[in-house]
Amino acid sequence: MPHGSLYERQLKHILETRGFVVIRSAGSLAIDLVAIREVGDVQRTYLIEVKSFKTKRFYPSKTKETKEQWAEMKRLEDKFWKDGQGTVHVYYALHKKYDGWSIALPSNLAKPELHSDHKHWLKSIRMEG
Repeated sequence: MPHGSLYERQLKHILETRGFVVIRSAGSLAIDLVAIREVGDVQRTYLIEVKSFKTKRFYPSKTKETKEQWAEMKRLEDKFWKDGQGTVHVYYALHKKYDGWSIALPSNLAKPELHSDHKHWLKSIRMEG
């Protein structure tokens, strides 16, 4: 099993234990997880691309495949992001070996918000979405 799918399953489990309904798209080209949860009286949907890496930072233009995924993620972000008021949100969930999870909008991959524990990572999702 490739490492990517391991982290997809790990994040799916984390989100499910915190009340999200999560659908995993195996072999996806742009969206690995769709997480749905009610926030107040609004149902919010999170489109998440999971990436793992060992280098200092994640480079979306490293391969043709990741470059195409990044373009699609940015297109989705542009379509759904309306000053944080939309109900559909697009994120990269980045897992750096030994550093844990970080989260970033596709348009801001250069400065992901780092969190070593999952509770804070999820708090960030709720704050932005």
